[in-house]
Amino acid sequence: MPNNSDCTIDRLDIVVNTDSFSSLCAGAVSVINMVKNWNTYDIGFELFKDGITNHLVKCYLKDNPDQALLIRVYGEKTELFIDRDLEVRNMQMMCEAGLCAPLYCAFNNGLCYGFSPGEVLDTKMVRDPDISKLIAGRLAKMHSVQSNVNGVIPIANLFPVLYKYLNLIPESFPDPVKDVRYMSLIAPKDKLKEEIECLKEHLVKMESPVVFCHNDLLLKNIIYNREKEVTFIDYEYADYNYQAFDIGNHFCEFMAKIEDSFLTVSVKDWPKMPSYKKAAIIAKNWVRVNESAEQAVALIKDFNCATKNEEQKRFLLQVVEMHRKNFKQCNCQTLLEI
Repeated sequence: MPNNSDCTIDRLDIVVNTDSFSSLCAGAVSVINMVKNWNTYDIGFELFKDGITNHLVKCYLKDNPDQALLIRVYGEKTELFIDRDLEVRNMQMMCEAGLCAPLYCAFNNGLCYGFSPGEVLDTKMVRDPDISKLIAGRLAKMHSVQSNVNGVIPIANLFPVLYKYLNLIPESFPDPVKDVRYMSLIAPKDKLKEEIECLKEHLVKMESPVVFCHNDLLLKNIIYNREKEVTFIDYEYADYNYQAFDIGNHFCEFMAKIEDSFLTVSVKDWPKMPSYKKAAIIAKNWVRVNESAEQAVALIKDFNCATKNEEQKRFLLQVVEMHRKNFKQCNCQTLLEI
């Protein structure tokens, strides 16, 4: 692949039918035959069912399963909120940086790209100190990918994307039952816009570096392989964004299965809890690979101004305070006094 993010890939005039598994496999073969010399081989297929918006099938040689690639067929109307051309460019850029599997081609309603072997993370694995260190290093490497493309300094996509999503929300639904449910569960668009403006007013002031971000670091988008490496997959939402967004997004995943005891134990006793100690290790790894971590303090303070959730703020501050004690160069005031 050429060494620039503007390189082209084959774009095949093929539509893969997803009405049935057999039609999906038949379409996958049509794509594979254009990019791989697998015509004389017996091909196996494995359908991944965890995806929300797309159809994803693994295609492999039955006599050599390590030879595998993926066919991803876009979900209906996903182009309304996902820039597919940008996705292709981003995957090319990540591949050139050694951060993702090769992209072989695009077709009318999807992509064909390399398979990343390994197992997806779960809530136990993501707390493993060795794995968390690998994630931190991988994310730091991705964030260091050149952010000045063709002399243009990129802007964060966070708020443009939020406004884009907001504009896609309908005012109402013609189905009365659906409309009543919609009105009861979703705030009016004007209210949502106010909340976005409030977030923007607070967060832009924090001046978090704008870097290339994954923007969707779900546990199932992180692969741990037999070589004890981690790889990020699924770059649909990747774009330049505030660095703190990627870090915060992953930290939310880390805390997804936090035990209920955190809700009943006094805050002052949290440092005694195993999950708290693991969180401190995670935070320590972030500091080691990210010189911008000091900005987390300002973000935490501002987070509290926006949410008024004192317990959440205190937990975050204690985590940072706990790991900061290990670094002599950190001479900031005690965070718990903030």
